Amino acid sequence: HGHIYYYDNRDTQFHTPDDFIWWDNVAVNIPHPHFDDYDYTHEEHRGDAQHPELNYHYNWMRKVTLNYISEDGTYLGSDTIRGVYGQSYDISAPSSIGYYELESASDYSGIYGTDNQVINVVYRYVPPIIYYYTSNPNAGVFYANGYEYVPIYVTPSYQDYSDGGSYDNSGSDSNSENYDNSDSNSQLPNTGDINDNTSELRNNMLGSLIEALAAKLLSIAAFLKGTIEESIIGTIIDGLYQFTQPGSFSSKLLKVEGHAIIAIAVTAATALSFATAWLLWIFRAAIISALDAVFDWVVDHILKRWLK
Repeated sequence: HGHIYYYDNRDTQFHTPDDFIWWDNVAVNIPHPHFDDYDYTHEEHRGDAQHPELNYHYNWMRKVTLNYISEDGTYLGSDTIRGVYGQSYDISAPSSIGYYELESASDYSGIYGTDNQVINVVYRYVPPIIYYYTSNPNAGVFYANGYEYVPIYVTPSYQDYSDGGSYDNSGSDSNSENYDNSDSNSQLPNTGDINDNTSELRNNMLGSLIEALAAKLLSIAAFLKGTIEESIIGTIIDGLYQFTQPGSFSSKLLKVEGHAIIAIAVTAATALSFATAWLLWIFRAAIISALDAVFDWVVDHILKRWLK
């Protein structure tokens, strides 16, 4: 039988030798085993036919780890490289991790030693910036919930009141703008502040909407009064007058009158239903046709017999 020896790159046996059995003129294939922290390189045959030796050679592998931590000790991550014992290494830390900026050195180099190395790399937290608008001249930068708040100062504007005077915080009748914010010494943003320009724009939009609505109502009124009243309603009144005359009943005339009244009712309902006017207008013709059919049936099957 023979022996198997395991050597690392220091020419040191790092594992207990193993034995193997062999026979003359018979090929022997013994796979090399795997060991943690060792990378196989090659095999070597020694000894003689009576006492063969098989030497497996490995590289002893070492590690260098960069641990990324914040100034307060918060773990941010890590990177690890692996190399052969005794050889040199180079590793670099990222310049930033999220909202953290590198505070320590960025490049590290050395020799893989007998022990695995751990290097702590320190990062400084740089909070994200949130800008806020304020008319408070005393407002400043402050930090809250991990953010940096930076003010953007907006010059206040004051509208004249009915007495013709402008805003004056001193209580006197002054025509000059006088801004006094002496009661506000806080560095926090005043959430109650409202931008006057935004308020004025909102009021103008509301006024325009009201004007458009009023114009629509006037248009509807003109349509009902001018078109319907002068043409359709006049025709209906003339037809109703004919019904008052003795012996003047006509189912055709009654249907015409009924159809006109239905058209006016549906049109008026469409005009007054602002929220669903577009939907009613689409189905307006169908609604009128359906009501006309119902009215014609009532005239032919009920009113005609009753009047007779």
